[in-house]
Amino acid sequence: MEYRWENPHTHIIVKVDPGAADSSTVGTWDIEGGSTNIMGRQGWTRATFKAGDHVKLVAHPMKDGTKGASLFYAQLQDGKRLYHDIARPKTEGATASAQ
Repeated sequence: MEYRWENPHTHIIVKVDPGAADSSTVGTWDIEGGSTNIMGRQGWTRATFKAGDHVKLVAHPMKDGTKGASLFYAQLQDGKRLYHDIARPKTEGATASAQ
């Protein structure tokens, strides 16, 4: 996992290894969040994640099928949810567990 706390958008880069329950998720994904200002107001910091952390990401995948998505929320190992996209209805996007 790589976590980029930068403007204009934050990014969480995750690698889903072969053997994942859904083989279509295998590969490197770029999960895009909001600006540091927006994310910071919702509890995120530049130290929210570090390499090797296990996190559940729920995101809205790219329509063209490329391995990218718009972050909806992240669930930490302790169960805490950090939201990004508060403007969208609270429906589930695609889910991937990554490290």
